Amino acid sequence: MVVSAKLFSFFFASVFLSLLKRKKKAIGVGVMGGGDDKVREQVAYAVELMESIMDDTSVPRNIRKTIEDAKLKVTSGEAIEVAVTSAIYLLEDISNDINMPAHTRTEIWTIISELESIREKNK
Repeated sequence: MVVSAKLFSFFFASVFLSLLKRKKKAIGVGVMGGGDDKVREQVAYAVELMESIMDDTSVPRNIRKTIEDAKLKVTSGEAIEVAVTSAIYLLEDISNDINMPAHTRTEIWTIISELESIREKNK
């Protein structure tokens, strides 16, 4: 079940990015800088980490909901820079929640790091 969910999230992120790429090419704008494949992999990895947190029942509901909101931002049709910045803001906001398990905080920092890397590549 977990493997199929991870594959689905990777597939969803790939489809989303390819649709975004087609849309941007139609208006003559490059989508994500030079390394499209690397960015897709980073987005897929971040989405996979977010889904693993959302599936963890030891994480409080409010934190899982915020993670889901951040995932929706990243996988929305917005420009990648705007979507990633919004997701980072949401994740940083909850990263200091007192009810958060320590392992979840570490995963959130990893996700933030990936998203910041994506944002820097697309400046």
